[in-house]
Amino acid sequence: MTLGLASCGSSTAALTPPESLNAGLVAFSQANYSQARADYEAVLQRDPSNRYGLNKIAWYDLGVLDQRIGRAAAASSEYQQALVLDPKYTNALYNLAVLQTRREPSNAVSLYEQALATSPKNPNIQWNLGLLLYKRGHVARGRALLNSALKISPSLKSKLPQDVKL
Repeated sequence: MTLGLASCGSSTAALTPPESLNAGLVAFSQANYSQARADYEAVLQRDPSNRYGLNKIAWYDLGVLDQRIGRAAAASSEYQQALVLDPKYTNALYNLAVLQTRREPSNAVSLYEQALATSPKNPNIQWNLGLLLYKRGHVARGRALLNSALKISPSLKSKLPQDVKL
């Protein structure tokens, strides 16, 4: 039983996909990951045709959950499922890029580029892509992105690695 469900007196089976998604977010915020997973999966089971348009969010939220508990392969697969439904889903592109930065840096660059195309003023995308490009030898483009990110979010300066020179 989730805390969110207990307060409204509903059973999980009676929830609509939007209610299940909201219940999952509440459960996740309370670190009740098994209930959050059940709620997110309920969205997908109850709305296979994606009538509510929430399936990409449910897949994404499953990815966030699995990423949080250290299941990178599952998270990667779930982000990819979200991207099947919406190839320009910035949050899924970004989180998938984060996951792939160490294992598949070339693919991470591509994903960050796609995310940047959908959200060009996002300082976190600029920052991560800038660092990755800088460290892969694309120093000028990396610096440009890092400086752009710093103009938007000056607090990022504290995260600048010592070996990166702007």
